[in-house]
Amino acid sequence: MEAGMSRIDAVFRIKKAGLAFGSFSYEQSFPIVNYDGSSYSGFSQYGEIASLSAGYPVLKNLSVGVGLRNVNERFFVADSNSYEDSVSCADMGMFFRHRGFRAAWRAANFGEAKIWGDEALPSYGGVSIGYSGDRLKAGISVGADQLTGISRFGAEYALNRWLSLRLGLESYDEVDASHSFGFTVSYGAFAFDFATAAQADLGSRVMTALRYNWGRKKLSKVESAAPRAEKAPARIEKAAPAAPQQQSPAPSALERRKRRLPAEIESFDGKPAEKAKLPEVPEGERINIAVTDFEARAPLSQSEAAFISDFVRSDIVKTGRFNVIEKNNMDKVLAEQGFQQTGCSSAECAVAIGKVLNVKFMAVGSCGQLLGKYIITMNIVDVQSAKIIFSDDVSVANPDDLRNKITELIGNFLGSLK
Repeated sequence: MEAGMSRIDAVFRIKKAGLAFGSFSYEQSFPIVNYDGSSYSGFSQYGEIASLSAGYPVLKNLSVGVGLRNVNERFFVADSNSYEDSVSCADMGMFFRHRGFRAAWRAANFGEAKIWGDEALPSYGGVSIGYSGDRLKAGISVGADQLTGISRFGAEYALNRWLSLRLGLESYDEVDASHSFGFTVSYGAFAFDFATAAQADLGSRVMTALRYNWGRKKLSKVESAAPRAEKAPARIEKAAPAAPQQQSPAPSALERRKRRLPAEIESFDGKPAEKAKLPEVPEGERINIAVTDFEARAPLSQSEAAFISDFVRSDIVKTGRFNVIEKNNMDKVLAEQGFQQTGCSSAECAVAIGKVLNVKFMAVGSCGQLLGKYIITMNIVDVQSAKIIFSDDVSVANPDDLRNKITELIGNFLGSLK
């Protein structure tokens, strides 16, 4: 038997939604061998599967998706006759994420579509759980189709920013488990995937893929924060529909905010301020600190999150209390050590980067939109103790007030220092 497969996929993000297109083709042939050892094509099968999928976040950590597939198959037999049939089917799934935890549910061909009259397409239902860290990703899934139960395990570990290793294990009822191994080599927006899998009934298979990630711009230079402060609100406004005007906080929340702020900061009265002022800080030895690129949450992009990081970095510099690592120097040092700082929002990642940069504090965080408000969360991690010494968030409905809110966030951090 001879067999081959090819596949091409494209994934797009449109505001909060995700859209994917795919095309998968396969072929296999079974030659007929004569008594004299000669052979000729006895049976051949060709197929194409075209798919369209869409996903949308219905809650902060929960997304749902649906997919449509069209399966077209052709058979050729020894007498040169050909036969063709096609059918469409639907898939659906749910995906939950919270920090490093992942969970998913999937149902493939839940309508049990049939081809060639009464031959049912494979139907599958199952659940998966996994972990996604800065370097290690692992998951396990359990499910079943019409014939047997299926269990899978997979793990991936990033040795550095260019090379990742993968391994997997797949088990069916009453069938010996099969294993797989693979690796990914990344360079810029390109990635090359290689995988080999050994199965009891199909023998060994080798698969390769070439991927390209487009549409995401990584900022490599940090210019002065003032020009970006003027452009950021307009860019962020394009990422989501216009939000309603900011509402004044409830009196109880406002009183709690007043108690948290130091005396030098003017209390926030719920109205946008024309100019926010940083508190005066005592003279003394400056502390080494670095600010990573904040993690972008939908619908914001990583480029827009980089603006937020620049504002945070600029306000920390203005306090005169810290030695802030310049971003270009930080990127250069991390690149030499094989670190990828984009999306680093965990304390574990902050400690690893902080040790490389030889700083006392690391500022990490995320930014996104929820219920019409832009939300910025910031954590300050003590590199030596690996503890989060400060954690706070601010929200704003009007993008024009975003800059002042970041200044307020830095003021809260200064007020927490003894």
